[in-house]
Amino acid sequence: MSNTCASSKTELAHVISFRYSTVVNALLKADHLTIPRVPCNALKPFWSEHLDELKSDLIFWHNIWLSDDRPMSGRLFQIKRSTKLKYKLAVRQAFAQYENRYDDELS
Repeated sequence: MSNTCASSKTELAHVISFRYSTVVNALLKADHLTIPRVPCNALKPFWSEHLDELKSDLIFWHNIWLSDDRPMSGRLFQIKRSTKLKYKLAVRQAFAQYENRYDDELS
């Protein structure tokens, strides 16, 4: 009788383990299908529509510069360089403004 009881407990343990694994796998699959994955360096709380516009301008002029065999002087080069500098400055300013938003309140 104790042999049957032990066998029964072993079978029950296998069934529970199988059911548990099935539930965990279903939850993991649902997680991967529904929760978006975003790299942590992509999260920029200071980002704005203005920065989006500057970035798209930068990409536009960069692509034109590339299609013109990457001139290192002339009007196209100046436009490309100025849009890049404008973008980088705006990102730096937005970040600094975000970082310093509470400084005035604390002073």
